[in-house]
Amino acid sequence: MKKQITILIMLLLLISGCSKEKTLNCTLEDKEQTQEVIAKYKDDKLTSLSETFIAKIDKDYIDTVFDSDKEYEKIFKNIDGIDLKVTKDKTTVKTTMNIDFTKVNAKKIKEQIGENFDASEIIKLKNTDIKTFKKKYLKGYTCK
Repeated sequence: MKKQITILIMLLLLISGCSKEKTLNCTLEDKEQTQEVIAKYKDDKLTSLSETFIAKIDKDYIDTVFDSDKEYEKIFKNIDGIDLKVTKDKTTVKTTMNIDFTKVNAKKIKEQIGENFDASEIIKLKNTDIKTFKKKYLKGYTCK
């Protein structure tokens, strides 16, 4: 009986260990911009994605770029599972988009954003496995 309980406990530990959420951190940098992607996945399927884009902008154009990016922040404001934040300092504009694929609803994205924005990539990512994501979207990135 003890042997059966021990085997059962080992199986439960093995199963629960296999389904832990994992994280992949990737960056791509050059002189003018930095991109960071943090992909979380469970059972090889993306569960969430955070992408930060920091662009060095000429001081004469920084307000124009910032204002343009802030418009996207307004568009995504009421969409469950998507959070977009835009900030600036004297020389950069930082845009961070967080997507929780467990909450994203493709139908609502299309309803709220309409035809002005192609949400198909977000919708496709919802069911993407981590290997495909890396191969398709992270070429040139350094990943850990």
